[in-house]
Amino acid sequence: MTIGHNAVAGERLRSFIERLERIAADKKNLTADGAAVMAEAKAEGFVPEAIRYCIKVRAMKPHDRQEAEAIRDTYLHSLGMA
Repeated sequence: MTIGHNAVAGERLRSFIERLERIAADKKNLTADGAAVMAEAKAEGFVPEAIRYCIKVRAMKPHDRQEAEAIRDTYLHSLGMA
């Protein structure tokens, strides 16, 4: 494959790069939007760490969540914290 200024492969490469640049810009905007929502929640008295934990737990499959909670409870019990 030859990549030249006017070659088809060069245009295809440019297309990939431009698409990836748009995706990177979209990700940056989404990150900023997420930070704004988190700041709004924090301003209303919610704890950001707890919100992040809830999002993480909601994304888990029920079986995986139950297993993680069982392990956590076992560890806390072993440490005398349960």
